[in-house]
Amino acid sequence: GKAPDDSTDSPKMLYEPSGVSAELYGWESLRKQPAFVIVCEGEYDRLVLEAHGFPAVTGTSGAGVFKEEWAKELRTLPSVYVCFDNDQAGCTGAERVARLTGARIITLPADVGESGDVTDFFVRLKRTRGDFLTLLNEARPLPAASDRQSGQPRRANGRAAPSDIARLKQAVRIEDVVSHYVPLRPSGRALMARCCFHDDHQPSLAVFPETQSFYCFGCQKHGDVITFLMAVERLTFPEVLGVLKQLANSP
Repeated sequence: GKAPDDSTDSPKMLYEPSGVSAELYGWESLRKQPAFVIVCEGEYDRLVLEAHGFPAVTGTSGAGVFKEEWAKELRTLPSVYVCFDNDQAGCTGAERVARLTGARIITLPADVGESGDVTDFFVRLKRTRGDFLTLLNEARPLPAASDRQSGQPRRANGRAAPSDIARLKQAVRIEDVVSHYVPLRPSGRALMARCCFHDDHQPSLAVFPETQSFYCFGCQKHGDVITFLMAVERLTFPEVLGVLKQLANSP
């Protein structure tokens, strides 16, 4: 049927502090009910992300303006990420969005430079979609207030420190784990299989050995070896860490 007209059918995401209107661009991406969305800082960043296949939204009034009514809509999605500029305003704004939405914070690499952004990552540094998927996999929730104040690695509910988790992920190859569930076939720099998360009639699940990540082009399920095991075995995060420890120590 005919697509609804955006001007009448989509919510008007506006905020007007002191007469200044702030709008949420990219609202049409949310109408498609994506598996995840990325909140970025600028309109050009949003367009670059969309060009690389990542649904994204951005406000028109900088990193400091993000309203609860926007957050309420975003919280209906399975996953939300935030990727703001690599400066103090961006860090502060990203933490605010994370508090409002429960988003995971994407950290851009240092080589984007001070005040670097998503556009620098893709355009100036010529990084790929796979490179950004790695950043998605490494994104973490906002640490608890006590952890931020102490400056220590987050150990919620006795979980291992990030460095310990990284060592486990290095010790257990994602392709070895996935191959226990579905047969993998080489395809360029990826390994392809029929996805085990949806009724897949053609190989849609891509495993990337270089970045130790996976992505399904059918159902958009994505992540690292931890995410995969949590989804396929319906395990909790601590349970998956236990499995990885056993696999890492097995002969």
